[in-house]
Amino acid sequence: MGGLVGRLFSEFGVVIATTVILSGLISLSLTPMLAARLLTTKKAKGRLFDGFERILAASERGYARALDWTTARVGLMLVIGAATMVGTVLIYQLVEKGFIPKVDSGKIDGDTRVPEGTAYADFVAKQNAVVRIIQSDPNVANVESVIGADNTLGNSGRLLIGLKPLDERKGSADEVIQDVRAKVAGIRGITLNLTNPPAIDMGPTASSGSLQFVLQSTDQQKLYAQSDPIMQRIKALPGIQDVHSDLEIRNPEIRVNLHREQAAALGVTAAGLQDTLQSAYGGRKISTIYGDTDQYEVLLQVDPRAQADLNGLDALSFNGNQSPGITAIGTQTSNSSSGTAAVLTAAGGPMVPLRAVADVATGVGPVAINHYASLPAVTLSANLAPGVSLGDATTRISQAMAQTLGKGADASISGTFAGAAQAFENSMKTLPLLLLVTILLIYGVLAILYENALHPLTILTSLPLAGFGALLMLALFGQELNLFSFVGLILLVGLVKKNGIMMIDYALELERSGEEKWRDPRAAMIEAATVRFRPITMTTLAAILGSLPIALGFGAGAEARRPLGIAVVGGLLFSQALTLFLTPAFHIGLARLLQRWRERRGVPTQEATT
Repeated sequence: MGGLVGRLFSEFGVVIATTVILSGLISLSLTPMLAARLLTTKKAKGRLFDGFERILAASERGYARALDWTTARVGLMLVIGAATMVGTVLIYQLVEKGFIPKVDSGKIDGDTRVPEGTAYADFVAKQNAVVRIIQSDPNVANVESVIGADNTLGNSGRLLIGLKPLDERKGSADEVIQDVRAKVAGIRGITLNLTNPPAIDMGPTASSGSLQFVLQSTDQQKLYAQSDPIMQRIKALPGIQDVHSDLEIRNPEIRVNLHREQAAALGVTAAGLQDTLQSAYGGRKISTIYGDTDQYEVLLQVDPRAQADLNGLDALSFNGNQSPGITAIGTQTSNSSSGTAAVLTAAGGPMVPLRAVADVATGVGPVAINHYASLPAVTLSANLAPGVSLGDATTRISQAMAQTLGKGADASISGTFAGAAQAFENSMKTLPLLLLVTILLIYGVLAILYENALHPLTILTSLPLAGFGALLMLALFGQELNLFSFVGLILLVGLVKKNGIMMIDYALELERSGEEKWRDPRAAMIEAATVRFRPITMTTLAAILGSLPIALGFGAGAEARRPLGIAVVGGLLFSQALTLFLTPAFHIGLARLLQRWRERRGVPTQEATT
């Protein structure tokens, strides 16, 4: 698996594999040595020990009676097993699906946006008004405000909000976001987008918001014309809020249209015109003054008062010697409201006024022309409403876009998810495949060890039961099937299969012992399951108690880990309850089926049992 998901599962696999190898070596070397030295035949005394011993003994007797009843009704147990497998598929369709869970890390990321052409002073005033509202929230500890956060867009800002510790505030990060959104909505001329950062940062995305949908087309004008209706359709979808676009095509601009024939006659080049305008309005470093202890950069640009006056362009003159460089600077008086304008001159050659070779007009245009995968693109960003999973949101958007894109005027426009939503879609395709490969590998290893292709199937009957229990617990506790809980599912595969191995391995050993009383698969299976009941219960209980703190959600960032713990605990509980009955029934049914098949083919009974 590639990308972030591949990196996470690679680390998970290395840790688990290394741990299992080390524990295997210890169990085959250190554990027997310690058992020989420390274990005695004398039973320990004490009320706690005696109490647990009585509970286990009573459980063993009850389990033996129940097992005798269920193994006499193999058909019923197989029907229950088949129903559980169907239920696993159904509940997988119903459980909410996410990607990387959000955590209350004590911080909130915010993005602000004002209409194109808003004066800097107005932007500062509006942003400060937003900051004051945020600071008035009793759950907020501090706010950092930045304007021009995008480096390319002058109408964007950024807010970094720090919350008080959990024990000092009443609301969670998501609740603070909803409260602030409602209050800031009353400020006109500025939009605020707040996001609770996920447990794992996916890195920079095309736009702000937890969900991004990118529209692309080779026809830029049609793309721009259709992007707003598409955005309005996404806004109307339930569970999606703060929908906005990175398309800003109403930014005030000054267009300088060069008359190339006149400019050529006067010796003015397009490169020279561009170079002069860049120096005048963009600023340019032309030298450095070195002092004894410091150095100072010399920047070339016109007076800021002239930059704010359109008539200041009339004071610009260009060198007519076809040399685009600027080598001197002077000033002249202008009748403009700013009073003084700068005149850029060049050494040598006639001076040509701007109006003599170009027309100046005002208009509107895009703040930036964005591209995605080398095509003109518009990114629509949104946040999820409380209680809405990423899987539900992507499904709703996909269904809406399937009805919109590719039809009529939108035929040339395509859409795709980006950022976390794109990674989520990819993970939903690759994670089930990863689980399937895991099961196939386990089956292959067991088939080699048993030198039989059917016994591993009996052992793996516990996996659907564990999957059903894990998904059921996630649904009951309102948790998502996300990247972390999927780690729990794969971990669960390794935990639950040992129950089947402990029973089936001993049952096969009894059947192959040659003793007459174990010739019947049912008798051998009842004996094996009863003997193995205690170690199965102990190992399962240890795994459940080890995962219980994660499932209960203790510690910082517990929201991210809790789905993993719930999946493991739920899967272990359900599989423990049913595997102890379904796995023996499946083994008995399979053994009887094989025995009939061998009898039809004339295989001797002794060979059939071995």
